[in-house]
Amino acid sequence: MEIYLFPMRKIGVVSHLSRRKRILVKAIVIPKLNTTVYDENNNEVGKVIDVLGPVKEPYISIKPNKKEGLEELIGKEIFIKNTKNG
Repeated sequence: MEIYLFPMRKIGVVSHLSRRKRILVKAIVIPKLNTTVYDENNNEVGKVIDVLGPVKEPYISIKPNKKEGLEELIGKEIFIKNTKNG
């Protein structure tokens, strides 16, 4: 069992936006579908809706909570909240 000292766990960095205004994250951790994700300021960004690409280089598709200002997320880290069991 992994124990984390921080309340947030980095899952990746925003790569780009899709034509449908989904946020695509180059993943280092694959969260469960429907998991809420946050920016570095603990602001809710949206929910995980899909995992794409090859197993060695996956991307996560996030449905954003809002449609404005999404371009500002490109290059930013995205996080999930840690749970007691990781």
